[in-house]
Amino acid sequence: MKKWRIFLCSLLVLGVQPLIALANRDSAVVKQAKQSVVYIDYKPVLTAYSIPLEGGVNGVVVDKQEGYVLTSGMIGEPAIPEYTISFFNGIKAEAKLCYSDPWLNFAILKLDPAIIPNEIIAAKISDQEPREGEAVFTVAIPKEKKTQRTISRGRVSDTNFITMLRMPEHLISISMYTNDGGVGSLVFNEKGEGIALSCYASDTHKLGLHPTYLRYVLSFLREHKTPIRKHIGSLLESYSLDNAVKYDCFLSKWQKEYVKKFQKAKNNILVVSCILKGSPAEGKLKIGDIIWAIDGKQGRSKFSRL
Repeated sequence: MKKWRIFLCSLLVLGVQPLIALANRDSAVVKQAKQSVVYIDYKPVLTAYSIPLEGGVNGVVVDKQEGYVLTSGMIGEPAIPEYTISFFNGIKAEAKLCYSDPWLNFAILKLDPAIIPNEIIAAKISDQEPREGEAVFTVAIPKEKKTQRTISRGRVSDTNFITMLRMPEHLISISMYTNDGGVGSLVFNEKGEGIALSCYASDTHKLGLHPTYLRYVLSFLREHKTPIRKHIGSLLESYSLDNAVKYDCFLSKWQKEYVKKFQKAKNNILVVSCILKGSPAEGKLKIGDIIWAIDGKQGRSKFSRL
């Protein structure tokens, strides 16, 4: 009996050790992410015809050497000349707008790198494609307590989310119970790397901008160059395949094949709703065209390439 007790105790110790190591690793990853996330206060220019609304949004340090802070595009307006960044330790610093993309709803601020606390490790934008079912977490900072960080956990529910609105962007959908907002911060994977920029949030899920856009812009800024816009110049919107069959001579067998292959598309496909004059799409695409394949890949492919 004594030998069995010793054996069982050994098993318990051996089983607990990996869990302790995993918990320590997890806490280190989360701590690093929490320190990289900042709060940004912004103050617009006062004019005679507008209400002087001040506000704030989350952001994240993505390049410590250059002093780049990634955030939501809602603050990337010429009428907002003043930005104050609050770090995890209470230190504040002034920043300037470096790059803004209102089309894709993200912006990058620049501050003096020497001001960034030594403890902060810049968040890395993941080189890997987000995976459906992947475990993720977010870090959010409330306006009232700028040294406090709230952690929410969830999973990627859709890697090619289709909105019912016009969509030039490639979005990632995350199932997550949270009411902390966190817009402007990254969605982190288990390695602590950003797989999306949180741009919309509700109590049950978040939508994040695909990391391809973020990596592309940062690659230019780090070489002190202006990013070249690659958008083809067409706005897309979700369109029911039932309507395509009814009004656009779309064959029923095509619909059945598509729905069977892409169940998460929910019987919807993308169609061209607008063409921008002078863009690459002009003369090649027409309003009403169905996007059937991208780079030769059928269906819900990498919309970020558009």
